[in-house]
Amino acid sequence: GQDAQYPSENNPVPRFEVIANGLAVKDNATELTWEIKTSENLAGRYSIKPDTDPDKPDKPVKLLPDDYINNDIDGLNKSNFAGISTWRLPTVDELSSIVNLGAKIPAIYSEFAPVNTDYSYWTGTTYKGEYGASSAWTVNFNIGEVGTNNKTGAIYVRAVSGSETPARSFKPDNADTVKDNNTGLIWQKTPSAVKMTWKDALAYCESLTPGGWRLPNREELRSIVNYAIFPAINSNFNVLLGKYWSSTTNDKSAAQAWNVDFTGDLYSDGTVTTAGKTTLYYVRAVRGKSLDPPAFSLGDINHDTKVDLADVIDGLRVLDGISVTVYTDTEVNGDGKIGYEEVIYALQVAAGLRTQ
Repeated sequence: GQDAQYPSENNPVPRFEVIANGLAVKDNATELTWEIKTSENLAGRYSIKPDTDPDKPDKPVKLLPDDYINNDIDGLNKSNFAGISTWRLPTVDELSSIVNLGAKIPAIYSEFAPVNTDYSYWTGTTYKGEYGASSAWTVNFNIGEVGTNNKTGAIYVRAVSGSETPARSFKPDNADTVKDNNTGLIWQKTPSAVKMTWKDALAYCESLTPGGWRLPNREELRSIVNYAIFPAINSNFNVLLGKYWSSTTNDKSAAQAWNVDFTGDLYSDGTVTTAGKTTLYYVRAVRGKSLDPPAFSLGDINHDTKVDLADVIDGLRVLDGISVTVYTDTEVNGDGKIGYEEVIYALQVAAGLRTQ
């Protein structure tokens, strides 16, 4: 099923807390503290100046020739912004962790407002593909895409403080599976032999034996990217070069879903983008509790966090041409619409004939 069908118990409540008189956000799940942008520095765009010391992360340098003070990370630290003097660029994993795919635009949690969406935000993770040390990974909070940019480019910065999130650790579980030592998730070692549509990918995973397999959500699939190597995938996995489906629907376009690029392409390997659900991509199934799913489930037509007869009734109203508020991100067949298949699915769940 889609990612929202699988519950997550990993995040504390509340996950985010605004602290330091509104200058910073504490993430209680990761123990990281994030800068809140102010009206004075919200619009500042920066290039990255590679540090001459290979053991130190790159740092952003503001592009305006005569304005290098207070708005870059050195400035934050010198001014003890929010009472903190250990600000740094986030890694790509860290910055991706504050993407909120359930939001519209911007795709970020509300505690981080304000945020810009016209350009991406820098991470301190250097890209290992064609551009080598001249490019770094970025996150765009318009819809949440993960990509790259040349370090001479002018984009935004959101600083973080705290111990750097450790890289994922994997080990063979048996001849056919790989275990994520951090989360306990079990992965197929070898992906599907053929490419398939998003709808077929959902069905393929759930048909695997023994049971419990599913299509990974976006962040789960992204977690097996290894940003330190090229091609960008952990060496425990067998790879068919290509793009791979996640179960996560693009909340801005229900006819699209998120995918991760494992093509080995020098310009795009490891990037995270969306595509139409009828596109043919490879599949790698996962087993275990979902890490961080969106709030709404397949068949939850009215977005009340449960699938019941109310969803059936709202679906029937749509089919009858009656105006009613429904949500296409809970559709089941990849066409971006609420129709007969969604009504039947919701009815089966409500009757106990199908489990979520």
